[in-house]
Amino acid sequence: MRPLFGLPLLLFGLARADITNWTQNSPTSSPSARYAVGMAFRIGASRTILFGGASVSGMVTTYYNDTWLWNGTDWTSQSPSSSPGTRGGMGFATDTSRQATVLFGGVSLTGNNNDTWEWNGSNWSSLSPSSSPAARQYPMMVYDSSHNYTYLFGGNGASGYLNDTWRWNGNNWSSLSTTSSPSTREHGGMSYDSSRGRVMLFGGYDGNGLGQTWEWNGTDWTSLNPSSTPSTRSAPGMVYDVKRGVTVLFGGSTGPTAFSNDTWEWDGTNWSSRAPTSYPSTRAFAGAAYDTHNSRMVLFGGTGLLGANNETWYYSCTSGCSTSLRIYDLSATRERDGVTVRFRAGYDPELIRLTVVRLSGEQRGIVGSALGPALDATEQQFELHDPVLLTDARYLVEAQRLDGSVENFGPLVPSDAQRPLGACAAGRTRGAIVLGLMLFGLWCRRQVTYRR
Repeated sequence: MRPLFGLPLLLFGLARADITNWTQNSPTSSPSARYAVGMAFRIGASRTILFGGASVSGMVTTYYNDTWLWNGTDWTSQSPSSSPGTRGGMGFATDTSRQATVLFGGVSLTGNNNDTWEWNGSNWSSLSPSSSPAARQYPMMVYDSSHNYTYLFGGNGASGYLNDTWRWNGNNWSSLSTTSSPSTREHGGMSYDSSRGRVMLFGGYDGNGLGQTWEWNGTDWTSLNPSSTPSTRSAPGMVYDVKRGVTVLFGGSTGPTAFSNDTWEWDGTNWSSRAPTSYPSTRAFAGAAYDTHNSRMVLFGGTGLLGANNETWYYSCTSGCSTSLRIYDLSATRERDGVTVRFRAGYDPELIRLTVVRLSGEQRGIVGSALGPALDATEQQFELHDPVLLTDARYLVEAQRLDGSVENFGPLVPSDAQRPLGACAAGRTRGAIVLGLMLFGLWCRRQVTYRR
């Protein structure tokens, strides 16, 4: 049995023993060589979508507006009936709650844009929000599945480098006021850490390369001070590895004519440098996305000293891979008609079933079961109701895996600290006192949430 208070050690306290490596793919078809593409993974379709980008030949810059899908083996060109105009350096993220890939702004031959588009899996739609960020290039954009918002930060616009924070709810953009904020910048690395519920930002460019680590909790920005960190850089590839619970950063520009190809991982506390035996060449502005279906980071293109390329690489764990389940926001609430156990579960490719078990002498039993998060899901919320009320009830969340192993989270004691005059005791109390108390709104309910 693994007590709940040990979970933070599981997530953040253990030294990484897994071995990771980069592997180059050889697709039969591929987008042309380019950089500054929009790239994101679409969970429902189990495909990585790529849009647009730019390339330079001599003194001529070419912008694209083609749409491609990567299935883990090959790229396929799409033929939507409508499409955003040619551009590169746009904000790009997939809203998993609505299964819509959101595109904002970017730069084209006519300058910066501030249009908003969404891809539904087969076509692009131009949207007309009543408010919108100003036109800009190279903003940082990511979807936050805890709050169900797409967040946009900074970029480079008509007034120069920006550090405003915006939120997209699927219908409109809202400008957010923050107490603290990263400084003005463009093309930093940004990803969403679903196990910690934080948007992570690293580096960027404001005329010089930057090297700070920031996190956004849905309300405000916090500057972090890890003991080790990647060097200052802009335009790295950065994604959150849902399976292993780490943020992965690759490459970027470290100077006017300097590019990197190092790999770093953020575990929620510190950055650590990885040493894969194979890796892409030095580059910046590569497209990056995390393929939850195949549990790996996908990298496309980018530009370096030799110009743009159209290579496709993936980064994954090859040995000693952690598949430990992440359960968080776990609570049990005693209510009038029983106990409700609520929790969220992070990704685990070996998980087949989650079961809530009541522990209480002869009343021990299974409250209910639910299928584990699917192979292409980042996280799911669960709510299982026990119609039995017992004063001494305790609960476990039992995770069952393909190999037959079982991992327990708990025990969890339901909270009922607000019950008046024993009104919630033993589940079957009757009488005028109870009815009167209920009429006055004194409900037998109090939720205690256990967090990391």
